Amino acid sequence: MALTTEQLLTLSKLEGLGKVTLTALQDYGFLKKVSIDTSRELLDFYVHCKTKKLFRLSKIYTLHEVQEAHEQAQIILERSQKLNIRCINKYESSYPVPLRSLTHQGKDDAPCLLFYKGDLTQLKDRTGIAVVGTQKPTQEGIKTAQYIASYLAERGINIVSGLADGCDTYAHIGALNQKGITTAVLAHGLEKVYPYKNSSLADRILASGGVVLSEYPIGEKLVKSNFIQRDRIQAGLSAGTIVIQSSKNSGSRYAVFSSYENNRPVWAVNFKNPELLNSPEVQGNISLIKDMYAKPLSSSQLSQVLSLVP
Repeated sequence: MALTTEQLLTLSKLEGLGKVTLTALQDYGFLKKVSIDTSRELLDFYVHCKTKKLFRLSKIYTLHEVQEAHEQAQIILERSQKLNIRCINKYESSYPVPLRSLTHQGKDDAPCLLFYKGDLTQLKDRTGIAVVGTQKPTQEGIKTAQYIASYLAERGINIVSGLADGCDTYAHIGALNQKGITTAVLAHGLEKVYPYKNSSLADRILASGGVVLSEYPIGEKLVKSNFIQRDRIQAGLSAGTIVIQSSKNSGSRYAVFSSYENNRPVWAVNFKNPELLNSPEVQGNISLIKDMYAKPLSSSQLSQVLSLVP
């Protein structure tokens, strides 16, 4: 036994209890095979872990606070079920294996909970490759995103991206154009799609057998830091990451660094067009290649990516 998804969601709803503490509670619960049935037992478990100094959080919660958090968790799960949103935790067998091993600065960085729509088995049956980049690609960048995603999807690879404007959108579209599988990782609860104009694209992904997922429950407020956390999940689901186009301060660098930190290969498209080399949209690619965070990638080198497929 271990902490259930509902119990983990309850703990996450306690004010001040963040991801690091939740991970410590989840891992210890799994290690000790705890079996908890009531809010009182859940509170006692928290106090026990606090006494053992498994985390730094010093707050002591009341039974009433835990009961209120449990009610919130139940409401979220009930509403999610009505919206065809399912939830799993890190130690369930259906949890994506590559994501479970995700680390940051040597510590476990895998999401404790995943909310999803669609066929999650696709994440187990297919190798994932993250295809990311700027929200304002050039026309050559748009064509490149679609070509690479189409090429890989046609060969059975799951194209993982973030459903954002620009490179993400065209990566998903490229996969769908080949009747391939693609996964969209969102930075908020799955009761909505941001940007809203990509709602129909999310529907296409699901209708084609793909997945839309998030570590955030419905009703979660969208904040800027969520996008950074989202990017690490894209990298965590994937055997490697491809950067289509990026500026030096592009948000896609977070997916790159997470992939690099977890010893998964990174490629940046190496554009040869002289007119494009001075464009802000490729300066990030140039820097990634120069600093050796990424290998240069051209259409003739896509076999390198396919070599990751078992």
